[in-house]
Amino acid sequence: GSPDCEMIDGITVRYIPRGRGGVAWGLRRVLRADPRPDVVNLFHIRNLIAFEAARVFRRMGVPIVHTPVGPLHTTI
Repeated sequence: GSPDCEMIDGITVRYIPRGRGGVAWGLRRVLRADPRPDVVNLFHIRNLIAFEAARVFRRMGVPIVHTPVGPLHTTI
């Protein structure tokens, strides 16, 4: 299987398994347990995992930058 966590170019990348329907059940717990980031960049604005991550980080007071990709990127 894939690793739970790895370093890529000095950045810690954490992988959270997805369950049925694309929901990552452990996401909130992991995001709250990790050190608080200075800023978060979310790419998929119509993704359930990104939506849940945005909710968690907004409640934590972490600034969020949205970088749309896919069919919406030229209209936003």
